[in-house]
Amino acid sequence: MVVAAGALGLASCRRPVLRRRLLEGLHAGDATWGSRPVPLPTWHNGAVSDTRRWFDATQPQTLQGAVMLCYITAAFGLIDLLLGGAVGIIPMMLLVGGLGVANERRWGYVLAAVLAVLNVLNALLSVVTGYALGGAINLLFAVVLAALLLHPQSREYQRIWFH
Repeated sequence: MVVAAGALGLASCRRPVLRRRLLEGLHAGDATWGSRPVPLPTWHNGAVSDTRRWFDATQPQTLQGAVMLCYITAAFGLIDLLLGGAVGIIPMMLLVGGLGVANERRWGYVLAAVLAVLNVLNALLSVVTGYALGGAINLLFAVVLAALLLHPQSREYQRIWFH
């Protein structure tokens, strides 16, 4: 009797009255209470699955590349912000947009697209004023990110599947 209860995890039940009732009605070797299955207590929620993800491999390649570039741009934005630049705030916000796109949220796609266009304008301004050392490379990555997000395949996928 104790072996069956230990296998079900009832021996460590925090509510002694419930544990005793479950143990009294438990048959040796099976998980039934009389002729019925043992009900889960009301305080037990069962297994909880986390559906949030950082990357979704089922999305089209354009959105997969955009999510990766959002994360990379956010990392470089953090480095720029730590080095004293105020321009790193927009790229860092791309992390939130990338998470929204990876989890198929429409607000994430809109946020990522708006921030990508703002990042292109910001990188273009940096190249023109000579602010950033790697301004041309930054501009290249910003344009690629905006192009991936605004690609017809990405727009069509988010129109159909994002909620």
